[in-house]
Amino acid sequence: MFSSYYAIADIVLEITADTPIQGHGALKKFSVGKTAPDVSVQIITDQVLPESGNQLLFQEERRAVYEKNGERLQYCCYFDTKGKRYVPYSCLVGKNGDYRLFIRWENGKIWDTMVLDALDFPDILLSFGAAVIHSSFVIKDGKAILFTADKQVGKSTQALLWRQYAGAKIMNGDRAVIKMKDGVLVAFGVPFCGSSDICEKGQAPVAAIVELSQGKENRLFPLSPSQAFRSLLGKLSYHVRDREKAQKAADIAAAASESHVYHLSCLPDEDAVRLLEEEIWKR
Repeated sequence: MFSSYYAIADIVLEITADTPIQGHGALKKFSVGKTAPDVSVQIITDQVLPESGNQLLFQEERRAVYEKNGERLQYCCYFDTKGKRYVPYSCLVGKNGDYRLFIRWENGKIWDTMVLDALDFPDILLSFGAAVIHSSFVIKDGKAILFTADKQVGKSTQALLWRQYAGAKIMNGDRAVIKMKDGVLVAFGVPFCGSSDICEKGQAPVAAIVELSQGKENRLFPLSPSQAFRSLLGKLSYHVRDREKAQKAADIAAAASESHVYHLSCLPDEDAVRLLEEEIWKR
């Protein structure tokens, strides 16, 4: 058996497998030595997927979740282009931090990105009061700034501008984890980053969460807690049909909405950086 340990958002994940896990590099940055895990996952590759039973809890495009004998069975699917249908390739079974992950993959190799996807790690994080937020994540002078936006609006562009004009370090171009830690909202790096290909391990207290829109001039204004809540909840990763996890996501969004949340209508230029920088560092 092969065992590996990873720390993500202060949560220690132990993965035990009967075959070595191939790495793309991102997850390796979060590797730690052997330590007591918060989440233990045993990967099983030499068996067929468990039968689901009849009690369907909810179903989405790529996932279906059942309950059977007091356990949740979560199936992850891939799209078969030839058959024009979604086919289950994994089943996650367990609860309370102890999981068995059955993976059936034709080429026999198991990749770390595949494991994280099959685990539905954002869902596991919610159990620990942490949530993945779709955002670019930079750190400047020990403070985190998160840029949220719809696709193609420019959150990665603003992160790059902050690196160019303010010397900020880009931690992730597409995602971060947020959670309350000792009464302070903290952002953490994560080992998945969409198409941005920027992924670093680290954490920092959140100085600002900035909702972006494109504009003809740079304008910045704070969001009220209710406005911030609606904005943030729409950017968190959770299954809408899973009532328990949806409530946990709402609790995190509510706590984060009491922090400094802004809307920035902006141009892709240095002035947008200076406008936000002055607001943050004058406090």
